[in-house]
Amino acid sequence: MVLAFHGGMGTAQSLKNGYDIVRKSDKEGFIVAFPNGTSRLKSGLFATWNAGNCCGNAVNSEADDVAFVKKVVDTIKKDYKVSKVFAMGMSNGGMFSYRLACDIPEYFDGI
Repeated sequence: MVLAFHGGMGTAQSLKNGYDIVRKSDKEGFIVAFPNGTSRLKSGLFATWNAGNCCGNAVNSEADDVAFVKKVVDTIKKDYKVSKVFAMGMSNGGMFSYRLACDIPEYFDGI
């Protein structure tokens, strides 16, 4: 399973649409999830992840994104056969992936 995190200027949908991650997951047979970060807008645009000292509304609101990701991983593992879990991201999503590696390394096989 791969968790894919967007950067601060986009949304989970823009990451899904802008890269060939879904096509790659279909071809290689792995699950990919696109969670959305914290946005101050109802539309979800400009959502960010709390990467510790960056970025935007996620840090300002002290969003507990690490706990959120733990719940996402636990839920998917409960519902699907998952042998390995990876995180990836771009921009702020990449920073957040590194935070996950530091804060909950037991949840991931690679970043």
